[in-house]
Amino acid sequence: MPDNLTTRAARFAPAVDGARKAPESLDEPARTVVFALATETPARVWDWERGIIEEVLLMSGAEFPAQVPLLDAHSRYSVENQLGSLRTLHVEGAALCATAHFSSVPRAEEAFAKVREGHLTDISVGYSVEDAVWIPEGETAFVDGRTFSGPLRVVRKWRVKEGSLTPIGADEQAKARSTAQPETLNQTEAVKMPEDKTKGPEGVRTEPGNTPAPAANDPANNTAAGKRAAASATAPDDAETRAACAEMVSLGVRHGCPEFAEEAIRSGMGLDQFRAKLLDRISSAAESVAPKHSVAVGEGTAEKFQRAATDALLMRSAMTGKPDDQAAPGALELRGYTLKEIARECLRQSGKTASGDAMTMIGRAFTTSDFPAILADVAHKAILRGAEEANETFSVWVGEANASDFKTHTGVALDSFSSLDLVPEGGEYKYGQTSDRGVPYSVATYGKLFAITRQAIVNDDLNALTTIPALMGRAAMRTVGNIVYDLLIKNEALADGNALFSTAHKNLAGSGDTVTVATFGAGVTAMGTHRDGNGAILNLRPAYLIVPIALQAQAFQLLHGQVIGTQAQPNVPNPWANSVTPVPEGRLDGHTALAWYIAASKGFSIDVAWLHGNKVPRVEQRQGWSIDGAEYKVGIDAGAFVADWRGLYKNPGKAA
Repeated sequence: MPDNLTTRAARFAPAVDGARKAPESLDEPARTVVFALATETPARVWDWERGIIEEVLLMSGAEFPAQVPLLDAHSRYSVENQLGSLRTLHVEGAALCATAHFSSVPRAEEAFAKVREGHLTDISVGYSVEDAVWIPEGETAFVDGRTFSGPLRVVRKWRVKEGSLTPIGADEQAKARSTAQPETLNQTEAVKMPEDKTKGPEGVRTEPGNTPAPAANDPANNTAAGKRAAASATAPDDAETRAACAEMVSLGVRHGCPEFAEEAIRSGMGLDQFRAKLLDRISSAAESVAPKHSVAVGEGTAEKFQRAATDALLMRSAMTGKPDDQAAPGALELRGYTLKEIARECLRQSGKTASGDAMTMIGRAFTTSDFPAILADVAHKAILRGAEEANETFSVWVGEANASDFKTHTGVALDSFSSLDLVPEGGEYKYGQTSDRGVPYSVATYGKLFAITRQAIVNDDLNALTTIPALMGRAAMRTVGNIVYDLLIKNEALADGNALFSTAHKNLAGSGDTVTVATFGAGVTAMGTHRDGNGAILNLRPAYLIVPIALQAQAFQLLHGQVIGTQAQPNVPNPWANSVTPVPEGRLDGHTALAWYIAASKGFSIDVAWLHGNKVPRVEQRQGWSIDGAEYKVGIDAGAFVADWRGLYKNPGKAA
């Protein structure tokens, strides 16, 4: 990653009861104050490739020296702008904490007095992003053992460069410390400004309120536009006004719109209003040039290695699903690596020690490198592959519904809306009457755990990484299939008190028989003559013939034979040839192997409800606690319900 300096504003403890109050962590004799410098709360930052994005700083990737400068509003042009230093930087949970030590020089004394009196409350951290992962919208990724959903940039490695006292801050989560324990963190957003186009080697990025006024030797003033704006800024006599104008000049020049700063100064616009309008201007420009579809560009070495290692392991297990020439660069070279060697290489890629015995080295890889993310990626792909190859038949004929939560929802029945009325010329449309026959449904969670241990890595056990997850993917879809076919087999009572298949519903054959032209025709007639609540014919047609495996030969003969003639009449056409889709299902053999069913088109018989429309198993990972390795949770959120009994017909069948 480029060594760009990003800033995030923090804030000291707020006033109590409206009164100005110094932070409780302030030590007057030592001239220090303790604060939380940064947190893992997602913040909005500016990215020149993608515009304004969400970013998470992982505390596990924070790097910092023993001491960094404490500056005045990120002014790095002169040592006169240094107010002191930040020391004893350390991570506590989800926060990076530090102690500000103020110098005794007059300028620092003035700043310390404002902190002590409760006037100066905000502080901003400047940091360089060393390694980050971009997660596109709609995708989920495992980063350092945790699950993140896009669009999001997860910063895995970053280095603190400086901290600055600023007049205006944005992050309500990072505050001065009031006690010895970390304060509760409440979610907020900190909007960052784009990077400085006139940056020095570190590539400064600034945010509203944190841009320093240019010093005499500020290169921002060395352009013609900058000099014109600076001339406008020197007109007022009031010192505070001159400072505000100088900051507007700096902001305008840095972000490529000095004329906007000139216009703002001439119109008498205030600094806060100028910042807001400048941010709107930059955001609008970014939206006009931003790509319609976000893509991950500028992929770093860590991301390239992770993709290559993932593809290499999938190739070894014959689960890649794509030819070798489409594998990630480097995958072919890594294909011969064992799991242990992949772990060791992950440590090298992360700059960590790769020596030591196998168990110790692998344990280190689980906690300090991208190794868990690679394993999670492979396991996730194996689970999805298993789900795709589950050969479940319910998806052929059931409809689908969406559930936004786990509460009870109401589906729509065939007669939930009345027929349309004749509207004469100039006549008035009338509101239709809906019935209360909507079917209640809900979803539930089904899941299980599995683990990839250090022993499995040492033994190079690919089954633990691919075969077992694939079987769990199959099991997830099989669980949904069980729910669906239980509705047919158990034949439980519906909301009207009658069994799903019953004489009251007129969808149960009076006597059981095998699949023949006549018995199938009886089901077609029964389904086609169902009426709605107002007595109107619904005109339903069969679309699927669901049979036990034992009856699939009869079903295929009925549906694919062109004639049904006898010896006396050999060329009688088959009225049901290719009329519906046969669905052989083994679960029915486990019940009676005799009963068979007819179903109408999707949405008119049984529906499967998915939470948020997610029809594939979800996977979550965490570092193992009760085992040495990583633990994975596979789950699926689904439910099934009878959308309308009139779209189903059952024949109990009989023994041959």
